[in-house]
Amino acid sequence: MEQHATLKLVPELRAARAARAFTAQTLARWNLPAERVEVAQLVVSELVTNALRHAPHSPTVTLQLVLTDDCMRVLVSDAGPGEPEQSEPEPDSDVSGRGIWIVDAFTDRWGTERDGRGGKTVWGELRVGAATRP
Repeated sequence: MEQHATLKLVPELRAARAARAFTAQTLARWNLPAERVEVAQLVVSELVTNALRHAPHSPTVTLQLVLTDDCMRVLVSDAGPGEPEQSEPEPDSDVSGRGIWIVDAFTDRWGTERDGRGGKTVWGELRVGAATRP
């Protein structure tokens, strides 16, 4: 059985915070363990922040959460043309250039899919074990 949840975000500073809160509420409702919720929030935060930084003219950023029996997918879609690159972080920056490294470290796999209209979806998968159904 799959469960789905979607949040459309206006690209603004509060979007990443709203995405983290939505993720926490959704995954708690889906009865995922707290440590998996925290990891998912981190991945969501990085992917949404990347969408905001690299697709600033996208009218919306869409967050989708999909839970199957043992895997949760995080999908973040925007209208930006560029794809994320796992490049070396800027040496003089404490914050820039680490997002995809974090996503790579905390997901089992991740990737990018083009949408055919010039935009993209960046996704990551996290193994969660069998979720307890309410």
